Amino acid sequence: MTIKFMTANLWKKPKFIMAFSLCLFFVFAALFFKVLDEVWLEHEFLLLDRVTTHLMTNNHLQEPYDWRFFLTVTYLGNGVILAGLTLILVALLWFRRAKAESVFFAGGFALTGISVVLFKIVTDRIRPAGASFLNETSGAFPSGHAALSFFFYGFLGYLLCRRIKNKSHAFLVFAASLSIAGLIGISRIYLNVHWVTDVLAGFALAAAILSLCIGVLETWKLRFLQ
Repeated sequence: MTIKFMTANLWKKPKFIMAFSLCLFFVFAALFFKVLDEVWLEHEFLLLDRVTTHLMTNNHLQEPYDWRFFLTVTYLGNGVILAGLTLILVALLWFRRAKAESVFFAGGFALTGISVVLFKIVTDRIRPAGASFLNETSGAFPSGHAALSFFFYGFLGYLLCRRIKNKSHAFLVFAASLSIAGLIGISRIYLNVHWVTDVLAGFALAAAILSLCIGVLETWKLRFLQ
């Protein structure tokens, strides 16, 4: 009971939350740059990417109807759609006087999108051959669908969890929200418009930004609203 009490007490301390979120930020940022280094310079993941895209190409020839499901899923991570939903949710949060949440939601989503665009320009990675089917013309690395959906659904899950008192239910909601993002990432690989490493990098980039946003927001709430 004492250990449980001490652990629960730690989550009420701003310094601990900030330190924990920074640790997560640096872990995910390091993972992103590790994948970037392997893809851009070392090419050690090249075999994994080539084998996966080869399997997906063969699978499409045998099971073309599977595309309908994954096409539907992939639209859930479309940048324009997520940007529109973000604007709606940010406006709702603002008018419900959750201004801090609205600012971090909008700012984190914008930072994720800008980061994706910049890294796409810098790396200018060629997409798999199947990308022409969906008229994907931008650079492959990192996956914008993976990054934006991870941040959007992750932050949305966080907001919902704050309003759920039952911890086990809150955990399930957050896990479900990230699972949606995970399925979107899988759809990008299945549709053969991204390499596996593009999706992994997108997740890592968004996870770093999401960790920092939530950590700073929680720290701010504890310092100024309690």
